[in-house]
Amino acid sequence: MSYEKFILSDSVIYVLDVRKQKLNAQILSVQTGNWNATTTWSCSCVPTSADDVKIVAGHTVFLTTNQTVNNLELVGNLNLNTNSRTLTVNGNFKGSGTSTLLKVSLTIA
Repeated sequence: MSYEKFILSDSVIYVLDVRKQKLNAQILSVQTGNWNATTTWSCSCVPTSADDVKIVAGHTVFLTTNQTVNNLELVGNLNLNTNSRTLTVNGNFKGSGTSTLLKVSLTIA
């Protein structure tokens, strides 16, 4: 999203282009739910390959589609037992939670 502001000063027009930039903040689970549900995540979005994701204690996230994330921290539960799905972690994987794996692929790139 781009916002433009025009400033007129001494007959010169300055254009200030301010772009909303995503800080590399960690996206946290806020409740148990499906990975692809925006209500599952603190950003009200579905995490992408550029995102750092943390599934917090007490939450179970169900992988319902193939997904890729930058970094993944697993403190809660990750259920990959929903058909044949692939979760790719391009960066670091850190975990103390649990995961259910069956017919899935967890790739740490």
